[in-house]
Amino acid sequence: MRLNKAQISYFLILGLILVFVLGIGVYFVGDLEGQKAKKTTEKVQQISLEAQPVKTYIDECIKKVAVETAYEFGQRQGYHDVPKPNLNTDYSNVAYYYYKSKNIVPTKNTLKKEFSKILDENLLIDCTDFLIFENLGYSIEFKDLNSTVQIFEDKLIINVNYPLLIGKGDLKSSINTFSYALPFRIGHIIDISNDLVNSVVSEPYALDLTLLLNFDVGVSVIHYDNCNDVYIIVDNESKVKSSDDDYVFTFAAGLEDQYCRTNTSYQETKLVITYPTVENHGPILEPVYYLIAHINQEFTYRLNASDEDNDTLFYLTDGILQNYTNVLSGFINFTPKREQIGIYQVNTTVVDINSGLDVKQFYLEIK
Repeated sequence: MRLNKAQISYFLILGLILVFVLGIGVYFVGDLEGQKAKKTTEKVQQISLEAQPVKTYIDECIKKVAVETAYEFGQRQGYHDVPKPNLNTDYSNVAYYYYKSKNIVPTKNTLKKEFSKILDENLLIDCTDFLIFENLGYSIEFKDLNSTVQIFEDKLIINVNYPLLIGKGDLKSSINTFSYALPFRIGHIIDISNDLVNSVVSEPYALDLTLLLNFDVGVSVIHYDNCNDVYIIVDNESKVKSSDDDYVFTFAAGLEDQYCRTNTSYQETKLVITYPTVENHGPILEPVYYLIAHINQEFTYRLNASDEDNDTLFYLTDGILQNYTNVLSGFINFTPKREQIGIYQVNTTVVDINSGLDVKQFYLEIK
């Protein structure tokens, strides 16, 4: 069948209409998908913003506990539970690294596992209390945490698996892992310990004083009693800040009976190795008075607090300012919009790394 020109024109117009309708449909579908993706992205960004105060607090808490654990690790001779036999000093048990002609320095693989045991235990005590955030409207759930440690000559690499689910309103965010490199030369100290013990193995009847001078750390030997010595290694390079205490690592050497000293006038040395508890002084937040911000103009203000212990501080605000406050600096920065005009009561909390806190209120007017 042949088509006349009028029929051909009709089909061409109909085809153009169909193409136009399909194009409109694709545009609207694409626009809807784009809006949906945009909303999803905004929600993800909002979740990340909501969770940031908790993440920052946990991050600093874990780092603080990891540093404290490193010091405790040295005082415990690298053990969570000091194995037997050990030197009982009445105040604490000191692990033997040399015992009756044998080198029993623990392997680095053993030390890594022992460090993790101490760290996990300390984290459960110090970094699982979220009452401060729960009082600010957060819901926080966590599963079992565990850590792994790598010991190198000049540093520790610590990875903590700490699954957290953080909620605020309808928003949820998850955090799982935290990693740190700490400048503690535990691997180097263990190598030095091995050298010292091997020296005792080869010459248990005499202490090679010249050997003690060959190391880049301080080494002292205390004759605890006639048959036991305690070695104290002091490293002034294993520290996070120059103002931190020098790193101390100890171990004991138990001599064989034939090499015990025979000085009858010898008096037993009272060796005390303790883990002191430090009283925490809570931070003090400076009062904030009536603040005024103007729409479409950048507003800045800095919260200030003091802390007698010089602890790391965290600044938390609720309501309109909760997403505009830097957790660590206390710096508030945002540009108010017209729809935010009004007077707002803001609760401000400053928290130190040891959970001491101070809370104050102020009013913010946006006009």
